[in-house]
Amino acid sequence: MLRVGRTLGIHVLLAARQLAENRLRGLDTYLTFRIAMRTVTAAESRLVLGGPEAFALPHEPGHGYLRNKADDSVRRFRGAMVTQVQEALVAPMAGRGGPVHEIWLPPLPQFVALGDLPTGAVTIGLADIPREHRQAPFTIDPSAEAGHTVIVGGHGAGKTTALQTVVTAIARQHEPYQVYCLGGGLNTVAGLPFVGGFPPRRRGRHQPPGYLPPSQPAGSHAAGGGARRRRPAESAA
Repeated sequence: MLRVGRTLGIHVLLAARQLAENRLRGLDTYLTFRIAMRTVTAAESRLVLGGPEAFALPHEPGHGYLRNKADDSVRRFRGAMVTQVQEALVAPMAGRGGPVHEIWLPPLPQFVALGDLPTGAVTIGLADIPREHRQAPFTIDPSAEAGHTVIVGGHGAGKTTALQTVVTAIARQHEPYQVYCLGGGLNTVAGLPFVGGFPPRRRGRHQPPGYLPPSQPAGSHAAGGGARRRRPAESAA
């Protein structure tokens, strides 16, 4: 980045609380300016400036030294307050266009409401795609042609919530006669007409009852586990 940055119009500004000698190795050629505020040791000042001057600076913030590689000069300065500089820069630019293009998108939200995501596919979340500089709906295709889906995670990782999200996302895309859901963890979505049932807990264990298959299975998306279907002859027995 430092080697080709200037040819691309990119100038890198590095900052560190403490600087080890090996961190500057290989960078000296590309560092035109070095700024040293008050350092913890005289050795750190010598590493940046070539002398111990920064170690003797006052404890008040804003005091520093600037070393210019072009003429090998070292000058002491007192930095300006950031708020004053921002006000001086922003005021003349008011109403003169938008902000610069952001390099990084904001982080994914802590919570994503399923109702805020688009329909048209089984959308279960929001995906971050840094290489393409975009965030897009995260979709799955649990149809018979695409295969089955498995959700794996440790205790408290959100497996049940993910299962409920998948079931609800499928429900947004299909009619009740097209989807039939069986399995544990569906109690919070049991009110949906798509859910044929879920095994109740008996003595701390799931007791899987039998369920008749839907009368009009135009298509089938199965979610969950722990329940088994019985054939009509078995159910009548």
